[in-house]
Amino acid sequence: MPSASMPQRHLRPGLLLYTFLAGKPPFQGATMLELIEAKEKEKHTPARRLNDEVPDRLDLIIDKMIAKEAGAPPPEARRGHRRPGRAGAGQ
Repeated sequence: MPSASMPQRHLRPGLLLYTFLAGKPPFQGATMLELIEAKEKEKHTPARRLNDEVPDRLDLIIDKMIAKEAGAPPPEARRGHRRPGRAGAGQ
C-alpha cells in the first residue's frame, strides 16, 4: 500500500498491477539512486514467472505498460505543460 504522502502521479497502473500480481515491485533498490538505476538498466522479471496464475496475455499487457511508463516523463515535466487554471497567470 502506498504511503499517504506519496503523490498520486507516481502511482503508475502497470507498476501497481505488477506489484499486486507478482507480490513485489518490478524494480528494487536499497536507496532511491539504486532504484532509479535498476529501473533504467534492468529488465524486470515477468509477473508470470513469479505467479503462475497470471495469464500469458495479461503478463504481456503488464510488460507493455511498464515499458511505456518507464519511458514517459510525468505530465508536469512535459514541455509547455500548464496546470489547469494557471493559463495567463502573472500576465
